[in-house]
Amino acid sequence: MIKKYHIYQCLFILLFISFYSCKKDSSDDASSTDMGYDYYPVSLGSWFVYSVDSTVYDDNDHTVYTISYQTKEIYADTFTDNEGRLSYKIERYKREGDSSLWAISDIWYLTKTATHVEKIEEDVRYESFIFPPQNNMEWDLNSYNNFSIYSILERKKTYNDDSDISIDVKDTLVDKMFDLDSLTSYNNTVTVWHEFLTQINDEQYQAVYAKDIGLVYKQMIYFYSDTVYNVPIAERVTYGVRCTQKLISYGD
Repeated sequence: MIKKYHIYQCLFILLFISFYSCKKDSSDDASSTDMGYDYYPVSLGSWFVYSVDSTVYDDNDHTVYTISYQTKEIYADTFTDNEGRLSYKIERYKREGDSSLWAISDIWYLTKTATHVEKIEEDVRYESFIFPPQNNMEWDLNSYNNFSIYSILERKKTYNDDSDISIDVKDTLVDKMFDLDSLTSYNNTVTVWHEFLTQINDEQYQAVYAKDIGLVYKQMIYFYSDTVYNVPIAERVTYGVRCTQKLISYGD
């Protein structure tokens, strides 16, 4: 149990490496600039179904196993938050596969403003997106929370978790084509990305937002190796996890 606790700590906590503030160009005229709102559309009744696949490297018994399920997000209701802003209640459901029944798992909340998107996942508020998205911009997803290492640990109980992790966005790519798989491509996307790589740690976060759709892909990786060889860490993992989320379907 001590080793598995250590994995949770590495995956969800050590990504607090450094914090970056969003780079903004004050010379931009908002009235003439495409603010990129179409990359994060929000409307009552809209829904999204994702596949979630996790590969877990367990050093307790030196095994590698996978966890797979589907998750569905429904913008089920609206409300006015304590700052007077229009906000959305997101009902989240899970099931093992296409033939299984949906079961509600949790409730998230979202507020989309003129400058950013705030999303509350597992009672933690993140700054998930910035408007307008620009190439090479950076921002801190955790600008609205200040949890300690121990309080975050209490919120992350299993690998079976597709909620955002506590990192800083270190790069952004705008208006790029993205291939989700061999059959599905998106012409206009924004990719937010984070990577921290040493000889023994590989930490990555990537989220891709497609124009007129929203989130279509997310991957979170934490690998640790207690040996140092001249091969990639992914080929000598002692413990860690790779979690990948892909859009299956969506609608209004």
